Amino acid sequence: MEALKSWAMVVTGTVLLGSVCEVLMPDGSLKKFIRVTLGILLVFSIAKPLVTISDRDFMIGEIKQSRIMANDYTRMLDDENKFQIIKAYKNNLNGKIESAIKEKRSDIAADVKVDVETENEKNFGDIKSATVIITDGAENDCSDVVRSVLEEFGVRSKDVDIKYIKQRGG
Repeated sequence: MEALKSWAMVVTGTVLLGSVCEVLMPDGSLKKFIRVTLGILLVFSIAKPLVTISDRDFMIGEIKQSRIMANDYTRMLDDENKFQIIKAYKNNLNGKIESAIKEKRSDIAADVKVDVETENEKNFGDIKSATVIITDGAENDCSDVVRSVLEEFGVRSKDVDIKYIKQRGG
């Protein structure tokens, strides 16, 4: 959301700068070059988000796609195979969430366990709840970081259980 606001401000600023430059420039042959330059600048400011799309944006899209595919496969399989696919799906989600947490704050060592919807076809694969175990390393309370990452994966804050474990020694 913050990136969208920033992008909108850049585009707005570019348009305002262009308007001011156009008003201040006298008529003549130089004015058309200024317009072309400002047009190119505006195109670049609008296209900037396409260049800066992060891997995590694609990763979340992949998760949604894998959820749809998992739902299709589970309809055709017996219970044992369904269990194995759901287990693999959960493990994949756990790993992706742990990586996303580590990406936001490298000092957090998190072990994530999710519970996903398997009964309701409409919401199949949605994360119902998540338990996050934080072990050593976190300098201070990191629940805000963990909750914000899980929110990106569609988990409501009230469905997140965070536990802190201090390991002995060291």
